[in-house]
Amino acid sequence: MHLQWQATNDQNNITYEIQYSTNGTQFSPIGYKQVNSSETGTVSEFQYQYNLSANDAGTIYFRIKKTSPDGVVSYSVIKRVNQDAGATVGIQTYPNPVVNSVTLVFDENQTGNFMLELINITGQVIQKKSMTLTSNNLINLDLNSHPSKGMYFLRARDQSHNKQYITKVMIE
Repeated sequence: MHLQWQATNDQNNITYEIQYSTNGTQFSPIGYKQVNSSETGTVSEFQYQYNLSANDAGTIYFRIKKTSPDGVVSYSVIKRVNQDAGATVGIQTYPNPVVNSVTLVFDENQTGNFMLELINITGQVIQKKSMTLTSNNLINLDLNSHPSKGMYFLRARDQSHNKQYITKVMIE
């Protein structure tokens, strides 16, 4: 699990302690980040990689404890992750950049009624395609009228299960 947070470097020698809990009230440290920045007043992004174990079932909680050099302690908001909710299905597209057609590939086979939409950056639907998938993980979209070059979004809406998957594509 990839944890990220942003903070303003208001002082040097700040310590961030990444904390973990299984009940949301009793937290234990799982890692540390030390800030020795000479750039005060700037916003920095921090990250920490937490490797889930077999014991990490159900809901787990994370927070960041910030300790300043003079000992002042503050805490971030608590973030909750439900491990029982199941993994999110990912999607990929190829080729990207797109010339005449694009293929959307799900990480897992899908069954249901899907609406595939090509959307420009202002939110306008440029092209739609409706299809039914039965234990399949591929959707092909041929560009009917070649849109202008640029960045677009490709949205696959699973109308049977009320889910949607969105990715960016570049059209050449």
